[in-house]
Amino acid sequence: MSAAEVIEQIKNLPKPEQEKIVAFVRSGDLEEKAADEGLRFLDSAAFARAKVAVFQKHDEVLRRLAQ
Repeated sequence: MSAAEVIEQIKNLPKPEQEKIVAFVRSGDLEEKAADEGLRFLDSAAFARAKVAVFQKHDEVLRRLAQ
């Protein structure tokens, strides 16, 4: 299931169930899992450099997706 499908499923839940999901996300359990899997976050400068590199490398694909 894709993230978009999960989001649609969440939108269709009753408010009390949506609130449980919000509480879970805010609890930090996801951040701990991301850290356990070796995921990391970039500072603004590193993100800007990565963004430029991605757009240069995948310019044609991104242009087609934007249409």
